[in-house]
Amino acid sequence: MPCRDAPEQSKGVGTEFHGFMDLPREIRDMVYAYRLVRGSVFLPNAAGGHVVIYGRWRTRDYYRQPYGRYAGLPADWGEGYASGQHIGLISGVSKTIHQEAAPLFYGGNRFVFPYGNTDFASCYDRVRLPWYHDYFDMMRDISITFDMRDQDDQATDLECRYHSGPGPDEYDDEDAVPPGTSTSMQLDYMVRLHREKNSTVETQYDERLRHTVGMTLDRLQLSFEECYCGLGCCRKVNYVLDNLCLLSHWEVRPPKLIEVFGWNNETERERIEQELKGLTLDGEPIPVRFVGKSMTEVRTDSRAAERRRLQAEGQIPPDLQAQGDTV
Repeated sequence: MPCRDAPEQSKGVGTEFHGFMDLPREIRDMVYAYRLVRGSVFLPNAAGGHVVIYGRWRTRDYYRQPYGRYAGLPADWGEGYASGQHIGLISGVSKTIHQEAAPLFYGGNRFVFPYGNTDFASCYDRVRLPWYHDYFDMMRDISITFDMRDQDDQATDLECRYHSGPGPDEYDDEDAVPPGTSTSMQLDYMVRLHREKNSTVETQYDERLRHTVGMTLDRLQLSFEECYCGLGCCRKVNYVLDNLCLLSHWEVRPPKLIEVFGWNNETERERIEQELKGLTLDGEPIPVRFVGKSMTEVRTDSRAAERRRLQAEGQIPPDLQAQGDTV
C-alpha cells in the first residue's frame, strides 16, 4: 500500500523534459527531423481571399484523375483552414529552437505550391523569423504549376464593357463589342479579350519563374496539366520553357533534377526535353524525368474506363458494343 503521507504527484511529472538545449546538436537535429520531415508540405492558396480546399476538384483534371504532384495529399486537407494559419513548424518554442529547426523543415520536405497566390503567411513565423525570403532560400525541393487559373477570377474591364454594353454615345472602335453586333466585331472582341487574358496569365507565369531561379534547388517539379492561355484555347508550355531557359542566370545554381508532370503528347514531350537540355550544371545537362502519363494517355484511359463502366451497366446497345472503342 502506498504511504498515506506521500505527497500527491503533480500532473505532468515524468512527462516533461528539461535541458533539451544541453543535448548535442546531432541529437537535437534527429528530434527535429522526426517531428518535421514528413515528405510533402502542401501550401494553401490565398488568391482573392479564398483558400483552396485540397482534395476536391482543384486537385483533379476534367476526368477526375488526380494531378501527379498531389500524391500523398490527405483527403481532408484544407478543411477549416484559416488564412494565415501556420502549417508546419513547432509552435510555442524559443527563437533558438525555431531557427535550428527551420533548415530541416524547409530543406527536408517537398513544398507543393498551388496555382494562384500562395498564402505565404502560413509558411513562416513573423515573430521568430520575420523574413520569409530566408525560408525560400532554405527550400531544396519544390513543385510548381503553370495553370490558367493563376489569373484573377475577377472579370476584366473588357469583359465588363462587353456584357454591360457602352452607352449610345460611347461606342467606338476601342470599346468592347456588345452582343448582337456583326460577326467581324465579335471576332475583333475575342481577339482583344484573348490578348488581355493572355497577358494576365503570362505575368503570373513570369513572376513564378523569377522566384524559382532565385532558389537553390535539388529538385524542381514542373506541372503543365493546365498550362493554357487565359481563355484555355492554346497551350503555353513553349512560353514557359522559353522563359525558363532564358532566365539562365540562376542566383546560385540551377536544380540538380527536373521532373515534369502533365505533358500533352509525345510531340510536346520532345519539345520539353529539347528546351531543358539548355540547362546545365557543372557543364553537364540537368537530368529530366517525366513522371506519370501524358494527358493524351490519361484521356484515352479515362474514356476507355467510362466505356467499360457503361457496358457493365448495360447502357450501351449490343450493336455499338461490337464496334469497340472506335465508337
